[in-house]
Amino acid sequence: PTVQELVSAGARVLYFWEGQQVLCTSIAECRETPGWQKQAGVPLAFGPPMAPGERQQIENTERGRRIVEPMCLARSSGGTESTSPMETVGRLQTFEQDPLATFRAHRPSCFPEAAAAPALRAPTVLHEADAFLKRTKHLEDELGSILANSNRSFTLGEAFTARSATERLNFLLLALVMKHREKNSSSFLNSNFFAMDFVHHLH
Repeated sequence: PTVQELVSAGARVLYFWEGQQVLCTSIAECRETPGWQKQAGVPLAFGPPMAPGERQQIENTERGRRIVEPMCLARSSGGTESTSPMETVGRLQTFEQDPLATFRAHRPSCFPEAAAAPALRAPTVLHEADAFLKRTKHLEDELGSILANSNRSFTLGEAFTARSATERLNFLLLALVMKHREKNSSSFLNSNFFAMDFVHHLH
């Protein structure tokens, strides 16, 4: 669904667990939700992953009920994560050109191994572009030493804070998106959405 369609339906939150969309929040509710499958040892809330349309073929499903297919979240971080803002944006640019390449290389547990990947923007996979930096113990220690006595550090110009690296990544990503938007490029922005830290509204 589009954001407009979700808003029209009154949906403000999409909840995922282990990459699989959560469509029921209790055993009683799940048993009443068409398409839900119980299987011991499966960490997914809606049961084992199935290819699109496979739930429709389950024999014990009551006739006349619309089967619900949970969405599966495919994150880019397996192929894009980095501690560098510049490197992250470069990898995101590559990812945006072909999210399915990352999907095949880092297939999420919420999608069956043997099933063919759905086309872009087709159910049931949502492609998430992870536009945030990888955290490491070394970087946390380095940041802690710089900001040990204050939450701001000044040298020249704007102060350095715990948000500085992330804000730089957000700016670089915005510049990249606007660049491709001006070119009206069809080989970019192929993911469904960006996941970011310290998001600021644009006015």
